[in-house]
Amino acid sequence: MNFEKQIRSYLVDVRKDVTKQINALQMSASGRMEHKFRVVANQHLVGEIRGVHYMKYLENTFTGRPQTVGRQFVENIIEWFRYKRLQPKRNGEIIPSTETNIKRSAFGIAKSIVANGTKYSKSGVGLDIQGAMNRHKSDYLESIGKEFLKEFSENLKIK
Repeated sequence: MNFEKQIRSYLVDVRKDVTKQINALQMSASGRMEHKFRVVANQHLVGEIRGVHYMKYLENTFTGRPQTVGRQFVENIIEWFRYKRLQPKRNGEIIPSTETNIKRSAFGIAKSIVANGTKYSKSGVGLDIQGAMNRHKSDYLESIGKEFLKEFSENLKIK
C-alpha cells in the first residue's frame, strides 16, 4: 500500500498551519525559516517536516536555548543583519558596516542569546507544532482509512 499522497497532504497542512503561526507571532526575521520549511514523505508512512536547525528554540514546549555560540549560529545572525540592513553599534553609537564590525555584533548577539535566551524562550509563547499536528490528524487518519479500504476492496478476491 502506498500512502505517500496522504502523508504528504497531512504534512503540507501542518506546514501551512505552522507558517501561519510564524507570521502571526512575527517570527520571520529574515524569511529564511519559512522558505526552508520543507515536507518530505514516502510510501511507508514516514514523513518529516524539515526546517532551519534553530526552529526548536522557537517552539513553545522547548524551554532551553543554545548552549554555545557556534559558527553556524553566528552566520545566521550575520545573514539576518544583512537582510534587515542593520547597522552595527558599539556603546549605542552606529559604527561603519565593515565585515569585522558585523561579525563582532553578530557574535555579541549570539552570546546574549546563549546567556539570556530570546523573548520567545522567556515568555513560553512560541510555535505550537504539536498542536498543528493534532489539529490535522483526524483528516489524515480518515484519508488513510479511505485509501486502505479502497485498496483492500480492489484487491479482495473471493474463491
